[in-house]
Amino acid sequence: MKFIRVNFLKNFLSFLFNPYCNYIIITFEILFLLRILDVLILSYNHSAGYHFTITDIFIGSIIDFSLFSLLGLIFLLPSFFIYKWKPFYLNTISLLFGIIWSLTSIFFSYYSAFTEMLPDSLLFKYNSYNTQELMSTYRYLVIPIMVFFIVFIFAILFSYKFINTQILKKKTIIIFYILVLIFSIVPFKSKIMSTIPNKSLIIENKVAFFIYSSYQYFTQTELDNLANEINNFIKKEYYNDHFLSNEYPLFRERVNNDVLSNYFEPFDQKPNLVFIIIESLGRNYSGPDALYGSFTPFLDSLAQHSLYWYNFLSTAGRTFGALPSIFASTPYGEMGFNELADSFPTHTSLLRNLKHNGYFISFFYGGWLGFDRMSDFLLYNKTDYLIKYFPPIYKKMGKDFSWGYDDRTLFNYSFKVIDSFPTSPRADIYLTLSNHNPWEYAEIEKYEKKLDQYFAQHPDLYSKQTDFFDKKRFATVLYTDDVLREFFKAYKKRPEFENTIFIITGDHGLSYNINLALKKFHVPLIIYSPKLKKSAVFKGVCSHSDISPSIELLLKNKTSFNIPQWTCYIGKGLDTSKFFNMNCSYAFIWENKTYPDILSNYYYMHKDSLFTVSDNFLQRNIKNPNIEKELKHKQTIIASMHKILPKQNKILPQHSFSTAYRLPLYPNYKNNPFVKYYKKNDNFIINKNQEFIDVCTAELKHNFFNTIIVNGFIQIQSQLLKKITTKLVFETRDSLNRLISWQSIDFEIKEKETKNFNIHKYLIISRTSSFLPIYKINVYFWNQERSILSIKKMNLDIYIE
Repeated sequence: MKFIRVNFLKNFLSFLFNPYCNYIIITFEILFLLRILDVLILSYNHSAGYHFTITDIFIGSIIDFSLFSLLGLIFLLPSFFIYKWKPFYLNTISLLFGIIWSLTSIFFSYYSAFTEMLPDSLLFKYNSYNTQELMSTYRYLVIPIMVFFIVFIFAILFSYKFINTQILKKKTIIIFYILVLIFSIVPFKSKIMSTIPNKSLIIENKVAFFIYSSYQYFTQTELDNLANEINNFIKKEYYNDHFLSNEYPLFRERVNNDVLSNYFEPFDQKPNLVFIIIESLGRNYSGPDALYGSFTPFLDSLAQHSLYWYNFLSTAGRTFGALPSIFASTPYGEMGFNELADSFPTHTSLLRNLKHNGYFISFFYGGWLGFDRMSDFLLYNKTDYLIKYFPPIYKKMGKDFSWGYDDRTLFNYSFKVIDSFPTSPRADIYLTLSNHNPWEYAEIEKYEKKLDQYFAQHPDLYSKQTDFFDKKRFATVLYTDDVLREFFKAYKKRPEFENTIFIITGDHGLSYNINLALKKFHVPLIIYSPKLKKSAVFKGVCSHSDISPSIELLLKNKTSFNIPQWTCYIGKGLDTSKFFNMNCSYAFIWENKTYPDILSNYYYMHKDSLFTVSDNFLQRNIKNPNIEKELKHKQTIIASMHKILPKQNKILPQHSFSTAYRLPLYPNYKNNPFVKYYKKNDNFIINKNQEFIDVCTAELKHNFFNTIIVNGFIQIQSQLLKKITTKLVFETRDSLNRLISWQSIDFEIKEKETKNFNIHKYLIISRTSSFLPIYKINVYFWNQERSILSIKKMNLDIYIE
């Protein structure tokens, strides 16, 4: 027995000092070279304003070594037994692991460089549309990644042979390994991160961070049903409101707290609205008391003649949250509200109310409309025109990589389009793109020189810059500000200018500092109009979600604008306090689609760090276990509210929504004031001789609706011994009987089968070449295969909106 123990120990030590020591050497080499490459990629792309330092390589490598020392200790015995059994297997496993880790690490370095985020569970949350677009956009990186990988492999093989044969002895490697292991056991990483909390993007091992984040994502437990606590919280937050349903906790009577009307002259007619949402326009570098100084001289001058909100917040850390919050004041959803596009929860919106008051709504964006399913949200909420392509004379930004078209192109092209729109009140929405990493547009060099001149004219600004300063980013802010100056100069020449309200904000802010984490959401809000009586600066805290409630009340009280007597908006309305004031609790959905923080009662809690908050969202770190406990509980309730209400479709009762907006077409059409002529069919036996079987036909007086909604149930029986498909077709035509749209719901039935179909469908009518109103709707079955079918039961409700 003693002999066996001695023999085992000898074999183990032999394994430790020979193959395992080799594994340690090559692992440390891989980690060190990967760390150098990571730092170089981040520095080259100026991610988060990062600039290369050797210190970061050293600190990051120690963290990597510490991580793998622990893993090496865990897998030491299993590796020994595999080696004793079949050395080839251990070598193969190690080689595959090294290849996969290296490729993944290089990929994540590029991912962090372009997104300025650590790779985490967000990668599991991208929908298929976004994934396809991202793969198409980043496919040019395949070649550089493979080149880096090949060079990387040769460098490892050469350096391993050199180190193993000439410089270091095995005992030295083991001693170094033990020292690193000791570092990994003590809370070394946490101490480093506490001293440099703003460099997590550089210091963290990205693959390890992704694995840990994925583990948390797949092992997280569902929240308990917090319906009662959500209801109680909402009633405390909206204590002045009269609630209409316990089942729909946000559904309440609308309070006429109109804070804007007193600032406006009377309108002779409904005003045009122009919304300008500027990419990454944070208050850190725009407006009064900006931390880095203001780089938006035109917006600053415009603000002096406008209504300006000094302490204004976005609701999300990325663009995906801007449209739903600004135009529908919805809960954020678990992964962003737009991700529910396949079956949107019932909700209302400013856009929908504008449409029902005769507005024509357009959306201008230089990027891909399907990203984060923006187009789905806009079409569902009655947007008439979405820019789908730019003429070939316009060129996209960038060379290999491009998000789309620059801001100057966007605004200039919009002027070529809007004159073709119907002569009705308009709401035009602009979402800009240029101020986004990597800031590669045609005029970047010109504006980098202009930035140098700007610093020369304002020498105090340069002293305010931090380690996160990036010349391209700040040059682009100047560029976008210039583009806006030219846009307003051109718009002033237009006849509708005097009757237009401009609403300008950023989609989200910018901050890499945990001690200023709230600045991630600090954006300006400017409301400008020639109809303003006077300008004003407000210090009350409010957010994107407060815009729609206040704009609707302004239009209601100043014009003949009809809105429902109820509301289900998250926002209460804009706060026009002259002093720093907070009358609402906020949670934010971050760029990785998590809810790590809460702002309430002048306290801000980000993860486990507690701060007091003062004017301009300045934070001061404090320790108070009681407040921390209270805020964590409140954060859980608010985050649950934002996730659960959309998921369970508990925002707005369907009946109230249908009564306010939808017009019945089938089977009951008598309440539809637009119907001039109507015919329907109740007999649905379909034989071989019938190709088209009418369900209903309606001729309309005039209507600019763009949605057909179908709800209900159909039971179909096939009489033939083959699989067939029949279609329920929805056809719209203009006054000259020209086809505008053709859409169908398909039903597949097997041979001799009786099948039930539940239908809940929204059909968006896309007018690609004409803005003429729809004058005729045909609904019919298309028996294209000339089958014998029997519609046994049909209980359908067809609406138009």
